[in-house]
Amino acid sequence: MKHNVCRKRAGGHSVFSVNNDSRGVMMGKKGEHITESSGNVFADLGFDRHEAENLLVRARLMAAIKAYIESEGITQREAAERFNVAQPRISEIYQGKIELFSADKLINMLARVGRHVEISINEAA
Repeated sequence: MKHNVCRKRAGGHSVFSVNNDSRGVMMGKKGEHITESSGNVFADLGFDRHEAENLLVRARLMAAIKAYIESEGITQREAAERFNVAQPRISEIYQGKIELFSADKLINMLARVGRHVEISINEAA
């Protein structure tokens, strides 16, 4: 099975084909080993299953906040006013300081700007 994988390089991206073997390990053209993601980057990085799920939820909520700010074309100061938080909290979201935010806090921020958060529960793989 062939996949295209995008790999960052200085000055841009390069795309190369890889072959997938039966173990989910792929070999790049240059003999590089590429392991297919489990679908949760935090689990792939070695966090335990429970923490990885929590981190993934918070990361998605933070991404939704950033997407809202960018789609509105507003500054971090304007975003802080809309989300009813101090401007440094918006900066912390942009810096990816996930450890500073609970899922509750992020959901409440999204609700303040009229965003509805849905939760889907599925059996773990």
